[in-house]
Amino acid sequence: KRLSFEVTGYEVKTNDGGRKEMKQFKYVAKNVVLATGQTDEPNKLGVPGEALPFVLHKLKDLDDLVKTGHLTQNSDPVMVVGAGLSAADAIINAQGHGLPIAHVFRKSVSDPGLIFNKLPVALYPEYHTVHRMMASGSHHHTVLLKGQPVEREHPGYKAWGETEIVEITKDRKVRLKGPHTNEMIQVSYILVLIGASPDLTFLAEAGHQLGRIPGAVIGRNNPIDIDVYSHQSSNIPGLFAMGASHRGITLSGSVREELWL
Repeated sequence: KRLSFEVTGYEVKTNDGGRKEMKQFKYVAKNVVLATGQTDEPNKLGVPGEALPFVLHKLKDLDDLVKTGHLTQNSDPVMVVGAGLSAADAIINAQGHGLPIAHVFRKSVSDPGLIFNKLPVALYPEYHTVHRMMASGSHHHTVLLKGQPVEREHPGYKAWGETEIVEITKDRKVRLKGPHTNEMIQVSYILVLIGASPDLTFLAEAGHQLGRIPGAVIGRNNPIDIDVYSHQSSNIPGLFAMGASHRGITLSGSVREELWL
């Protein structure tokens, strides 16, 4: 016999006086669908100094710094970490404000797994421009893009491909290490955009049963284990998960509900 789910939480409502108030709700259902997105908890580098206040994880933070005058064309470079579309958006944004950019990413520009190598050029010209910048702006050596050397075209942008951050210091210096570099550079701010992990804490104990690795945290390396046709959880009948991710479904919950089986 299939168990029922009890979902409880709070709904924000506006009363007749225009004030917001919290109203508790509770539903009992035979099936529950998780479709809460996957951007709750930014992925971290896991290096010393990442908790310093000038290390940021949201693109909006960059806009706020420009608006308040904390970032200008005369600032030390803003470091963008990552090689996905969010990092590309940050670079486009920073370029639009004339900010100097230091771009650090772990993959090679020619890596087949890099998102830019999968996007049609005609549909996403702005992202392919960033991809070309990643090759032309490479520090210390010439990079080949599709077999051809790329000349440096953007003096305000420097790229450190196949490079990792080792340490961030209080005086805004970053230690980089890679096959072509082992150096410390000065920055103004660091914007880490390397994806996000789901927040399924509202599932309480049930959340630990959902992954392909039971007991491990749900994330990129441990997606929710589902049937690919029905999207039903392989471990908890009646619980479904919707949303795209690599090799499965990873979801997050920003509404603090609690779920009991």
